[in-house]
Amino acid sequence: EALGDSACLVVSGGTGSGKSTQIPQYIIDDFRPGYDGVAASMSEQGSVAASASEGVDEEGAGSWPWRARVVVTEPRRIAAVSLAERVAWERGEALGRSVGYSVRGDSRPPARYGAHGTLEFCTVGI
Repeated sequence: EALGDSACLVVSGGTGSGKSTQIPQYIIDDFRPGYDGVAASMSEQGSVAASASEGVDEEGAGSWPWRARVVVTEPRRIAAVSLAERVAWERGEALGRSVGYSVRGDSRPPARYGAHGTLEFCTVGI
């Protein structure tokens, strides 16, 4: 519901709650791109001129004209890299397909378009 109201979502939770591994996967797996009304009202720069509530389908889920792009920030490089490797493994795919990372001095970004979207882990400075 929260993503139906906004294109940005900040998640806060305790250690081990799944905020870095589970929630991002739920978002890209359940994301529904393709609402034509929003696509028609996009400006040349790609920003959305319509409100998020206009992109709500019959079931109440938000829908946007592009695939989901989830960015997860981590405080340390090793955390970003290891989480990207773990989530790619959980999804049964190679690192760099729909899951990737960008840290200072090293980058393995996800392919531009995953089947449902992309998930990128990065450090705060990137």
